[in-house]
Amino acid sequence: MDSVGLACDGKLSDDDTAIRFHRALGTLPPALCAAHVPKSSLSPDAKGDAVGPFGSVFFSNLCRMSWLVKKQPGATENVVTVGLFPHKQNDGDRQRPTGLEFTFGDRIDVRPCNLADVEGLAERLPLSTRIAHLIRQNGPRSFAQIAEELGAKADSVIKAVNRNDRTFTRLDGNDGVGRIALVERRIA
Repeated sequence: MDSVGLACDGKLSDDDTAIRFHRALGTLPPALCAAHVPKSSLSPDAKGDAVGPFGSVFFSNLCRMSWLVKKQPGATENVVTVGLFPHKQNDGDRQRPTGLEFTFGDRIDVRPCNLADVEGLAERLPLSTRIAHLIRQNGPRSFAQIAEELGAKADSVIKAVNRNDRTFTRLDGNDGVGRIALVERRIA
């Protein structure tokens, strides 16, 4: 469904409009609906996690699953990268952010891409994912180095590493500085 706003019969800010929309949508087969976001969420200083559909909070609260879709221009004008970020999910296995790169020419080529490599979209990934990508690319790092390179708070980095002890391990350096590395996985 292209545009939730056009499918509604009232003011989008009214809770009753959102409730009627979802009640009508429930009578249809499973659907994919596109909703616009408030203009205030597009400004550079907007909080990225607070993005939701324009209008009543019930548009988001009553849906089963929602995704934030963010476009990032590519190296040339015929290349665009799109990040798909799960915003809400009520049941099932947790979905992970997904990246797709579109190349427009005589035909449209679509290929998966690693969002951690895309400036402008990588910051929307979970911090633990960004840490793992940084270490995979550059080797073991101290908490301070990770925080500086990712532009994150040192305390947030420490918490992310401590919560993911199956992903990260600590190495004692010869210089007395501990570093974080990825846990080595081998298939037996």
